Amino acid sequence: MIVDLRRLEEVSGTVSGVQEINFVDAFDDEVHVLCNVELSYNQAGSSYYFHGDVQASLSSRCHRCLDPVEQPVAGEFDVAVRKSTAMERGSGETVGNNADFITIAINEHEVSFADFIHESFIVGVPMLIVCREDCRGICPGCGAKLNDEACTCREDVDPRWDALRKLGREETEKE
Repeated sequence: MIVDLRRLEEVSGTVSGVQEINFVDAFDDEVHVLCNVELSYNQAGSSYYFHGDVQASLSSRCHRCLDPVEQPVAGEFDVAVRKSTAMERGSGETVGNNADFITIAINEHEVSFADFIHESFIVGVPMLIVCREDCRGICPGCGAKLNDEACTCREDVDPRWDALRKLGREETEKE
């Protein structure tokens, strides 16, 4: 999303738009998501202060049972844009290590927020996407979806754990 600072006629206001985000998800699938972006801004002299809200809906698969799921994703960011006559770096680049501050040449008027939107979206994607909190997943033995059907696997009994099972039963009987 690119904002032309010349079009910001008021001292404060909002600008809305849509930004496409492309990334590779946990299943190694390339995903394209349209994000709704709302930028609130305040101008003070030659500086602009932006607050961005990013909202999207991610179509994915449950990480436990692989059923399709729609996951809402939200993020936000803050960035200051300053016009300067003495550029310390190339045009439109961040100055120093602070990525929340952009300095542009006095004769430039467009600022891209694509990197901030992308980062806000990626940070907002949960590490574990599930269809529901109590999703039981898939049996690793028989492949049954445990939310819908019972497992047909026979529990393998490892005799090395017999002493521990016996101890557990004794503790349960004492209570």
